[in-house]
Amino acid sequence: MKKVNSLRRIMSMLCSIFITLLIIGGCGTKSSDVTTDTAQEGAVDARGEVEAKEKTPEQNLEKSSETVDEKSVDKDEKGYLENEKFKPCTIFIDGDDFIISDTYYDAVWKYDGEEFTKIAGADSVEDIYGVPLGGYNDGKTEEALFTDPFEITKFQNGYAVSDTKNDVVRYIHDGIVETLNAAISSGGKEKPCEFNNPTGLATDNNGNLYVSNTGEGEIIRITGDGKADKVLVNLNEPMGLYIFDGFLYIAETGANRIVKASIKEDKAGVIEEVAGSGEEGMKDGDAKEALFSSPKTLFVTEDGSVYVADTVNSAIRCIKDGEVSTVVEGNTGEINAYPVTPTGLCIKDNVLYVCDNFNGKIYEFEME
Repeated sequence: MKKVNSLRRIMSMLCSIFITLLIIGGCGTKSSDVTTDTAQEGAVDARGEVEAKEKTPEQNLEKSSETVDEKSVDKDEKGYLENEKFKPCTIFIDGDDFIISDTYYDAVWKYDGEEFTKIAGADSVEDIYGVPLGGYNDGKTEEALFTDPFEITKFQNGYAVSDTKNDVVRYIHDGIVETLNAAISSGGKEKPCEFNNPTGLATDNNGNLYVSNTGEGEIIRITGDGKADKVLVNLNEPMGLYIFDGFLYIAETGANRIVKASIKEDKAGVIEEVAGSGEEGMKDGDAKEALFSSPKTLFVTEDGSVYVADTVNSAIRCIKDGEVSTVVEGNTGEINAYPVTPTGLCIKDNVLYVCDNFNGKIYEFEME
């Protein structure tokens, strides 16, 4: 693969840091058994009124003729998508569908392989440049407002969504959106569980929801009956989460590394390093010496390979058998480069899907 020169790398890092600041901003809570409340109707926007127009991404999924192995993939020339405003952040597999968070329209979409359908999120007030401002409002899915939704996961009979800039976790189910409420013990007393920039989400086989409370450097677990506890603390900006084989894998964004911790009660709280020396940079090889730059999310395959959206490096990295390799790397020096800021990824039917939040595209790579 071509290596970008230092000037291009600096430009890439500045763009990605800007996107990071846009993505990370708020946090909060709510539930069903995990009790739920409805945000006040008046809390919608208070920034004026606009005529609501349904907006749907047009062709957002770009297919690549390239293949991905455990080493690298070269890019072919690509043009911009017709709808550049769509800003996919993360992507979640639910059966035959893909559930996608969108930080431009502040919405949640479903992609069934042919078309996009909005699951939740109303059209919000726009700024003077026509950019949706988002907001905070519970209620019917078509009336609900989000502000920078980050990650999505299955939860109970619907989906949990980290509504980052609103400092809450939302619950989409049965045609409505609610804010999850959970109680956490403190000093022998229970109090509402509060969030500060929640991002990553994952659920285990017992129905527990794990939340990256990024602004506080901790992982919070919410049970089905609305009890919350801090299962991991003292992390440096944890973001993406993934549960595999009894372990919670974490993209520790601020520490430029990937870690994991057992979710079993007798081993809870012990953090193990998976990859990354802790220094920022771009280096493959031995997992403990490898370098990452603000990794945001991850995905673990059945054979235990960990794929990482290494955002500032504009790359997708693979951790397997104690080694790190780069499987996709954007050449940020060219206009049609991809991906610029990979923020979300998943693998389905031997195809790697990558959300490029900055370019407003989802790329598709065949895997060998």
